[in-house]
Amino acid sequence: MGVYSSDSDLVPYEGRVLSLSSVNSWAGKHDLAARDIDLRLRSRGVIVEDLTADGVTQLKTAAVFLTLALVFDELSLSGAESHHLKAQEYKKRFREELDLQLAVGLALSTPESFSRGSMAFDLVR
Repeated sequence: MGVYSSDSDLVPYEGRVLSLSSVNSWAGKHDLAARDIDLRLRSRGVIVEDLTADGVTQLKTAAVFLTLALVFDELSLSGAESHHLKAQEYKKRFREELDLQLAVGLALSTPESFSRGSMAFDLVR
């Protein structure tokens, strides 16, 4: 699909996240998070290409949580237990947020996008 979040979306949750490492951007982690989200959506029967702009927006918070989990996973390699704990917490929050968005239904562009078995619903009327 594409990327659901950016570095600026991380700051409200982790104000110092952009200064925690020598990297200038966490773009690679955003890409990994988007790929993971797309795979999870497809595994639940969602046609990712049918997400509307509203559907993409619905996934932003989940993407932020997963990106932060990936960031703190990487940072935990230095041995900082606090980074490991944050990574675990953000993974949990990601799963909860994605499940919530799937339960309420994602905004999709076509009626064919409806997937009864996946709990993904077409919000187009």
